[in-house]
Amino acid sequence: FKGVPDDERLVVDYSCALQKDILVHGRLYVSQNFLCFYANIFRWETSLSIRWKDVTSITKEKTARVIPNAILVCTDNDKYFFTSFATRDKAYLMLFRVWQNALMDKQMQPQEMWQYVHNCYGDELGLTSDDEDYIDPYEDREYMKGCPHGDKLKLSTDSVSEEQSNPESDMMASINQTSSDPAQVLDILSKGESSSGGQKRILKGSRRGEEVSSKHIPTDMSDTSDSEQDKNMELTEQPVCTSMHEGRQMIHTILPINVDILFNLLFSKSKFLENFHDVRKTTNMVHGDWVVNDDGLKQRTVTLTVALSQPVGPKSTDVTEVQTQRDCSLPGQLYSVDIHSSNAGIPYADSFYATMHYCLVRTVDDHTMFSVHAQIKYNKSVWGFVKGFIEKNSWNGLEDFYTALVRALQNEYCIPPAKAKGRRPRRGNSSLQRPTEEPSKIKQVPFTTKVAVTADQGGASKIKHESLSWFVIILLVILILFNVILLLKLWDLETREAGRHRYPDFLQLKDPPKTHDDWIKLMQQQEALHSAEMVKWQKVLQIAVELLKKVSVVCEKIVTNATVLLQNSAMAKDEL
Repeated sequence: FKGVPDDERLVVDYSCALQKDILVHGRLYVSQNFLCFYANIFRWETSLSIRWKDVTSITKEKTARVIPNAILVCTDNDKYFFTSFATRDKAYLMLFRVWQNALMDKQMQPQEMWQYVHNCYGDELGLTSDDEDYIDPYEDREYMKGCPHGDKLKLSTDSVSEEQSNPESDMMASINQTSSDPAQVLDILSKGESSSGGQKRILKGSRRGEEVSSKHIPTDMSDTSDSEQDKNMELTEQPVCTSMHEGRQMIHTILPINVDILFNLLFSKSKFLENFHDVRKTTNMVHGDWVVNDDGLKQRTVTLTVALSQPVGPKSTDVTEVQTQRDCSLPGQLYSVDIHSSNAGIPYADSFYATMHYCLVRTVDDHTMFSVHAQIKYNKSVWGFVKGFIEKNSWNGLEDFYTALVRALQNEYCIPPAKAKGRRPRRGNSSLQRPTEEPSKIKQVPFTTKVAVTADQGGASKIKHESLSWFVIILLVILILFNVILLLKLWDLETREAGRHRYPDFLQLKDPPKTHDDWIKLMQQQEALHSAEMVKWQKVLQIAVELLKKVSVVCEKIVTNATVLLQNSAMAKDEL
């Protein structure tokens, strides 16, 4: 790119398209001072570089006024419409952050820049020996582990970051409400810096920074405002899950269950888990013990046979789960468990596997925030339609399982709302007893999940699909039988027609007739065949003659009609 210094460091890049006279697809490159776009389509190059200080506004847009996958970047003279973003909201927030830093003439610290790079590309960057300026953004966390007062330091830094979260949220909301004018943005940012009192974030490079990772960044600036309930919460030490929470979110809900109790329900041989799998017709379930593996993490293996609801194919599959607790797990506060699930006994079982991440976090009111993320990964490449078939059935099975799991937990441990509305008589010793949970408190717990399909509907749909499949199979069998019968009849007709005009086997002439009567019979057979052939040829000739007569008649009519038309045209010319 012309005008871009050689020492300019790339922060992140995105695949997108630039809308000009036509839609040009390429890549968008983001650095601290420049926004660049490059495309090469059949050697037709499109290159674009914009200084961040020349940008006047960045807004989210929609392609064709419907599809929310576009970002509009405006300067004083031009407007650049970038579309076809895979994750538009994350890209917008990253561009907005870099733009803010450029407006404030604030260069990113190397540790902060590498934090952004890790958030966008993961932990494995594949760096070489040439990248000598690499700084590990998580080195502070390793230092805190070795510090004898690491827990106190972490608690203090968490409190500081919590105290600073609300002003930053208000500042971002104010920026979002403005018209993205640089002067207004600079004014708001300067006020935010002055109001902070010069405080610096202590854990800039620690794992605490993962709270602003791509998985936890709000896509809408208005979502960063804190509710009154969150502001009034008491600040407590909260361990942070080290997982990136990648994949599809299967569960995200809050349950009125203690975090230790919920962990024992899900990851031990509990009565609840046995009853749950019995209802789902799961057999041969074997729970391994938690042991310490080579990496120093707790790990166990669970094997079970899961019943399948597919009308065609195997009716069950053997599942092996390897469950591993992360080192960030802290009893009574947080449980972070990774599960590697592999199948056997089904088609293409050796080609893919599933990974799930369970995150159980204790809330302030001794409830548990329960979330599960899942991914489908492949051991080897498979065809496109096979991959679609695998993912469709796998996601359907996972959604059905986790929906049933959340419903079972809610039915087992959640208190239903009170039905009676009458007043309860007061008792004299009510102040000495601990009151039960009121319905108003129960309503504050959001029992929401990503998928909401009832068990009755699932069973009814399963029966309906099975009956429909059996009907289709029976219909196909009947059609096949009819086709076989028709084939046999046609075969019989062909053999009869062929036998009717079959010529004698001349191989019999190897043994010529010896008597006079045998010669007479042979001559009679030849005469009969000759007569039959003559009759056929006569019929063919007769049909040909009739067709020729018809053709001659048609030709005569054509000549007559042509003569009449010529006469009529000549008469018309004479009249004119």
